[in-house]
Amino acid sequence: MRLLVVSQDFPPAVGGVQTWTERVARALARFWEVTVLAPAAPGDEAHDARMPYPVLRWRTPHTSAFGAIVPLALPWALGRSGARVVLCAQAATAAGPRLAAGAGWIDRYYVTAHGRELLWAPLGPMQRRWRGAILGGAAAVFAVSRFTAGVVRGLGVPGGRVVVTPNGVDLDRFRPVDPGPWRRRLGLERRPVVLSAGRLVRRKGFDTLLRAFATLPGTLSNAALMIAGDGPDRGRLEALARGLRLPARFLGRVPDGDLPALYSAADLFVLAAREEPGGDVEGFGLVLLEAAACGVPAVACRSGGVPDAVDDGVSGLLVPPDDPPALAAAMARVLSDGSLRRWLSCGARARAARSGWDAAVEPIARRIAQDAAPGTARPARRAA
Repeated sequence: MRLLVVSQDFPPAVGGVQTWTERVARALARFWEVTVLAPAAPGDEAHDARMPYPVLRWRTPHTSAFGAIVPLALPWALGRSGARVVLCAQAATAAGPRLAAGAGWIDRYYVTAHGRELLWAPLGPMQRRWRGAILGGAAAVFAVSRFTAGVVRGLGVPGGRVVVTPNGVDLDRFRPVDPGPWRRRLGLERRPVVLSAGRLVRRKGFDTLLRAFATLPGTLSNAALMIAGDGPDRGRLEALARGLRLPARFLGRVPDGDLPALYSAADLFVLAAREEPGGDVEGFGLVLLEAAACGVPAVACRSGGVPDAVDDGVSGLLVPPDDPPALAAAMARVLSDGSLRRWLSCGARARAARSGWDAAVEPIARRIAQDAAPGTARPARRAA
């Protein structure tokens, strides 16, 4: 079978959906002939030459406009790939396949739902109805969390066509490494370290983290806070840290190759995510799995799909969103109790071990295989 994967988010651009698309396409290519359709991007030729499948690029003024361009690019991509089955990495790219299925150009299409893109509806009920029609026409919708699955069902998609497929993590790349170099570089050899990472936007709740960190008990006065990532909220967050007299370290964007060492340098990882007006919410929280794979326990907020990434009391602790006192209490509990921290660290690694990309892709591959040949338990690997 030939499968076309369509995504507006794809490497060399960086982000959670970009990672999801590349890893899922790579895994599915073991079973079928996979081709990817994505926007052109600086450095894409060097990147695409390393991929185990062909990548077709279409020029677009901005990646956010790619969904509107897919109906124009899709006939060309279908002709080049010979595919009659399409997997859309996000709902924004699914209108073209919906039209193609109606015209008989493809047999069926699938859509991945991450969360917040389904809740943002500035055009109101009309946009929600159109989104429901696009998802409703799919053979199945792959939701990255139970929260996202509920959003999809709320748009009218029958439960039997909603498949929960949590995100995965690269277990070969993310694993505990010697934290010494990072700790020495930052002068943190003998201090407890709290790390948070992600795009600096309001839904990540970095301001809640800063306010919580400022109230840690005096016994943790030597604790250090590191925030990795960049984004439009950085200036506001730095000003807040100064106002709270916090020596928080804003590291900016950390190169991908340095992330395992950065995670390993931390004693605790925190994601204080919350839902913002307009449905801006964390659909899963991939950074939590990356930290877990490096043996770092987490404290995170019960928001969106975050509870699917943390086993409360086993791999980390969950607290209410937008509640600095509760967040501070959970951080202090983990940082002050070495036995608890070791217990959660072991649980974090076990949680991550169940979440490699092979495990994450398996329900996607199984559903596609069953639709292609009803009664099929799982897809057969392609001959080498």
